[in-house]
Amino acid sequence: MSTVKSEEAYDVQAPTSSNSAPTPSLFFFASPREGLRLAQRAIAIGWVRDLAALSFILACVLVFFKDAMLFGNIYWEPDTVTYYYPATRQLDDALGRGFLQLWTPYIFAGFHLFADGESGALYPPKLIALLLLSADQAVIWSRVLRFFLAATFMYAFIRQLGLGRYGALVSGLVFSLGSFLVAQLHHTNLSNTAIWLPLVLLFADRAFQSMGFRRYASLSLAGVALGMASLGVHLQPVMLIIFALAWYAAFKAFSVPAAAVPWTGLRWQFSLPRVFPLSGWRSPAPRRGRWNAVFDLIGRCVAYTWPRAWFAGQVVGIVTAIGFALAAAQLIPLYELTRYSFRGYRLAYDFAVSFAASPHNLLTMVFPYFFRTAEGDPWSFWTYWETTTYIGIAPLALALLAVTFVRRRHVVFFGIFAVLTLLLAFGDYLPFKLYWLFWRIPGFSFLRAPGRFSFLFVFSMAVLVAFGAQWLVQSVRASGDTRDHRARRALTIFVSAFAAFSALLAAGAIWLRAWLLANHTDGVAFITANYMTFRRGNYLLDPEMAYRALVFNLDLYNPKTQVSLALLGTTLALLAGWICWPRGRRLWQASLLGLVAFDLLFFASNFHPLMPIEKLTVPPPAGKFLVDHNGLYRAYTWWPAEETDPNRLLPFRVAAAGGYSSLEPDRHRQLMSRIDKGSYRLLDLMGVRYIVAARDATGWQQRGYKRVFEDRDVRIYENPNYLPRAMLIPSLVIASSSRSILDWLADRQFDFTKIAVVEDTQAPYRDPHIKALSRPPLQWAAADTMPRPGKAEVTEYRSERVVVRVRAEKDSLLLLTDAYHNGWRAYVDGRPQRVYLTDYLFRGVYVPAGEHTVEFVFEPFSVRLGIAISLFTLVGLAMFWLIGYWRLRAGRPTQRPA
Repeated sequence: MSTVKSEEAYDVQAPTSSNSAPTPSLFFFASPREGLRLAQRAIAIGWVRDLAALSFILACVLVFFKDAMLFGNIYWEPDTVTYYYPATRQLDDALGRGFLQLWTPYIFAGFHLFADGESGALYPPKLIALLLLSADQAVIWSRVLRFFLAATFMYAFIRQLGLGRYGALVSGLVFSLGSFLVAQLHHTNLSNTAIWLPLVLLFADRAFQSMGFRRYASLSLAGVALGMASLGVHLQPVMLIIFALAWYAAFKAFSVPAAAVPWTGLRWQFSLPRVFPLSGWRSPAPRRGRWNAVFDLIGRCVAYTWPRAWFAGQVVGIVTAIGFALAAAQLIPLYELTRYSFRGYRLAYDFAVSFAASPHNLLTMVFPYFFRTAEGDPWSFWTYWETTTYIGIAPLALALLAVTFVRRRHVVFFGIFAVLTLLLAFGDYLPFKLYWLFWRIPGFSFLRAPGRFSFLFVFSMAVLVAFGAQWLVQSVRASGDTRDHRARRALTIFVSAFAAFSALLAAGAIWLRAWLLANHTDGVAFITANYMTFRRGNYLLDPEMAYRALVFNLDLYNPKTQVSLALLGTTLALLAGWICWPRGRRLWQASLLGLVAFDLLFFASNFHPLMPIEKLTVPPPAGKFLVDHNGLYRAYTWWPAEETDPNRLLPFRVAAAGGYSSLEPDRHRQLMSRIDKGSYRLLDLMGVRYIVAARDATGWQQRGYKRVFEDRDVRIYENPNYLPRAMLIPSLVIASSSRSILDWLADRQFDFTKIAVVEDTQAPYRDPHIKALSRPPLQWAAADTMPRPGKAEVTEYRSERVVVRVRAEKDSLLLLTDAYHNGWRAYVDGRPQRVYLTDYLFRGVYVPAGEHTVEFVFEPFSVRLGIAISLFTLVGLAMFWLIGYWRLRAGRPTQRPA
């Protein structure tokens, strides 16, 4: 019954003229006829139509961000305040002073901010925005550019597949304004990375359609796109892009003609099948002949499969190698920082499957706000930006049309890929542990949040939407052709089934809500047994809250529910109008496009709350107190005080003992855990002068801290026992266990000013000066009798350079209570000196007796190595393109697959 065109009908590209693009001439201004002729040629070539489609996309993106552009109100979530905006301000401040900041001393007692990557220090669009605009305007317009690029790349990829502009336009809107990019809008590096997937697959697809230099040029451009994604930088979408590329490369390698696959001419060299033909299997031959036939069949399968598998692996390998090499300046420091964090080793499976979507979240494909309470709070298992999956009502119908009626290999591939990625997004909620198999793949075991597989699901659905829209435009026509009649009949059946599903959905919602209202106790018990038993991270969720939220969202008078039902009805009405009056398909096309734009813009505009961006540029009252009393000491925020959230004061250069990052150094995390459990004397060692706590937090004054500030939300206490940033320590202990070091530091008898603890490595034992300074821990009690070794004064303190003037009465260890990193170098009177990991987290340098100048300089080898690799790759690509261009201009023939 289905009326579909053959695959070849879709594979044929639009005819192109052999003439080059029209060149403007002086007659354009002298003769209106000449101008009209040139305009007609431009329209015939398609530039004007493509420009109009991209203009419509840009208009939709501008509507989405109208509040930000007109009033300065940006969409935000907690990560916007606690990481991305402060990191952007810090980067903008450094660029304004003419350098790219690598290290910041203001969070985690010192942190390799550049290596973290979430600041996007090397991401070209962000750098250009910061160089041209203020930090606030750069945040706004970089978001506009991100969504426009996402839609444009998707539009170009669909056009590469041979589809028309209408399908490409709808697909671009779905990919850019669908749930993933909108939901992850506040995760700047995550969405910056994800938008490059269509461009990677576009150039990979071109590589499969060409040969010779053009093939490798296309692969190099795909590598450049992957490199841009890697500079984003978020490792998870980068890995997902490679995952999608591997599947797509395998699909294309087994789809292209044999002439396009290298090494297909190789023959199977096993001897027996060459002697005994395959027909011997069917003839009454001896058993030996049957085994020869089996070997022949295996040989033919290998001869067919191996070159294509090798070709697909070659494509993935080249693209990945180029992309990672271009982004090495960012990726190598990122890898080094990862080794310092708790993600430096394989994550526990229970932790890895957190932030997964559950099968219940499939409801968000029709009702995107179903898991919000009347107050707007989430009642899903995890945060709504990780579990919402929505591409729009009309696009969902178009995707189902493609799966039902379009006979193309791409539809089959992306349909299967969409189902696979959706199942992976469910994580551990499925009865079969599909995600566990994926988690075993090397590299993916360091990641969590399976719900982010919705990235690939939304992308696959966007491709299917393009095929559905193409089928609808080309097949349902008003001509008397038999195929058009079959298409209209098939669409009628589809619309009837879709209408029946919608009616059943509305009736089910009415019945379930009525039952819940009439049976409160049974309803709560049902929710407890069938919903609350699942693993979740939303610890505020209880059965009563879920019951009230379910009743609220099943109410047909709920405005958000009404919008979804209205979109369902409007989609059905448009498709029915297409069936009844196919001559008005131009009107139906425009109406359907407007419906898709309205649907996605309504969803996107209501997903995140709005905040004036100027609110982030002014510190809160408690923060202003810390700014006014800033110095060479730190502040510590006791959770849940919000005025001085982690990183909130980073742009104001207020040093904090804590911080926020997905790559928090593991040693800092362990040290802060000891403090949170009651070892407050470690705050003295970290040089914490001010403690910020909520008003209802008690006990700080009883510990000897003095209250110096108070408002309606928080109180600030002063610690009179904080230690200076730099100290000379007369004695040290070489420890063999990091856990024992923490135990010693937490011991009240341990005197931070008299004894330091150096890690047990081979280097301290080889250093005669360090060995002479060492003392066993049994002599702690005699520490009070030790003479003071001298004085240390910080004379210069910058983010990547610290100068300390010391006057040592005896050989001592200079302790600088800034976080250790192997990129720090020390120079004593200009001579290099080893930096030791001291007191579990900090830096220590041996200084002999006398007056000296000790200089600490941050010079990480990983950054220099990464920059060298990136520059070498960039130069190599430029030479490759120049040589290839010269060969093409010289008249060398370009091979294409048959």
